[in-house]
Amino acid sequence: MNSDYLTDAEFLRRKASLSGTLAESLAHRILSLKGFHLYSPWLLQMKLEQPTVEYFDLQNELAKSAIERDSDYKILLKDQRVSGFLKEVVKTFRGSGLPDIIAKKGREIYAIEVKTGRSYLLLTQTKILELASRHGIKPYVLHMKIDVKVKEANLMKMESYPRKRKS
Repeated sequence: MNSDYLTDAEFLRRKASLSGTLAESLAHRILSLKGFHLYSPWLLQMKLEQPTVEYFDLQNELAKSAIERDSDYKILLKDQRVSGFLKEVVKTFRGSGLPDIIAKKGREIYAIEVKTGRSYLLLTQTKILELASRHGIKPYVLHMKIDVKVKEANLMKMESYPRKRKS
């Protein structure tokens, strides 16, 4: 077998990783539309540990929005449920295994894991969601079934593919 091709196991692992990444992006959109305010647990933890940190050199969307919403992050960290939970995660799990999303709606705070297809909660994820619950944070799993279909696939010579015109 040619080593350039993925084995079935490698393909399935990469597919699972990509579907998880897609699901998390979709989860942000779905939860936002349902009125949730979303926070990156990683950025909350970073802000808790280094209150003066700036996010300007971070590239992901949540990091960029955190620049604009820095005061929202500071306000959320003043909530003992959140700061206590994050401190205990750092102490107990060395900061790894944070939930995918921390969300707020009204006065309620949520720790949300996003799962797709047949994926399941790992033992660490279960323990972290239970820890969130002990801190007064509602633990949730957003399970998504995603079906991606290729409607059409055309292999074209580069010369025949449309290009952006100069402005």
